[in-house]
Amino acid sequence: MSQVFFTAILPVFAVVLIGFLAGRQKLFTQDAAIAVNRFVFLIAVPALLFRLVSSAPLQAFPWNAAIAYLIVEAVIMSLGAAMARWLFRQGWTDSLLLGMSAGFVNHVFIILPITLAVYGQEAVQTVVAIIVIDSIVVFSAAIVLLDMTTTKSSHSPLRKMAVAMFRNPPVLGLFAGLAAGLAELPLHEGLVFFTRFVGDAGPPASLFALGVILSARAQNNEAALPIAITALKLAAMPAMMWLLLDHLTPLSSQQSVIVLLTSAAPCGAMPFVLALQFRGPAAAIARAILYSTFLSAFLIAAIVHLHPA
Repeated sequence: MSQVFFTAILPVFAVVLIGFLAGRQKLFTQDAAIAVNRFVFLIAVPALLFRLVSSAPLQAFPWNAAIAYLIVEAVIMSLGAAMARWLFRQGWTDSLLLGMSAGFVNHVFIILPITLAVYGQEAVQTVVAIIVIDSIVVFSAAIVLLDMTTTKSSHSPLRKMAVAMFRNPPVLGLFAGLAAGLAELPLHEGLVFFTRFVGDAGPPASLFALGVILSARAQNNEAALPIAITALKLAAMPAMMWLLLDHLTPLSSQQSVIVLLTSAAPCGAMPFVLALQFRGPAAAIARAILYSTFLSAFLIAAIVHLHPA
């Protein structure tokens, strides 16, 4: 366990820790971290997703694994939203965002590099399939539901969803990769090099910026809500995923491990971004990201130890 932890897991989480310490020491400001994150969102992630999806054998994608993951993700998000609404007395918009935080994971920047380092390139296909499903289904559903709870516009929610998706560079990169992969288009070597060169900068830059952002001191001492969200994310979701994989889904052993590993990832950043856009509970979500990011390192290490390559 120690060898895998120090060679494949700790280096990924260490980038977040370095960013956190740099933020606490005022070496990087919040504005600097936001600027770095903007580069990642607008440039690096679209290139990364385009390369991953366009070069993957889409016909052989483990879509059954992604759908199994989506089922558990939807249940956890629903539980999180219900808990926020009726236990913590949050409004509908805040409850939806908190529920999304409980189920939406940081798979692009944490699980993807760890899977590649531990299990190899073939195992990455399962993570990419989950990313595709999350980007299309979960993101679009979140936009529609949030729009329904925050506006009384005459415009159709579906129209707003389509506009939001096609203004989202990562989603555009993903769709472009899907189109290139399905059409089996030969990609120019220069484009392949560009997407690899720029895309590979995304995960470390994003994790460093995340650490800086999380280093900001909380404005209040309310920890019960983010702790509850973290518990759903790191305890309930992996447990539910394990039960589903153990009893219902006919996946290969490697696919099952990757799906379980993904379910143990920390809270992702997308709910935080949407909370800023829709004026939601950004502070509580940021704390849940902070708690889950550092705690998940040990959970991921335990899963890799129990299921070595």
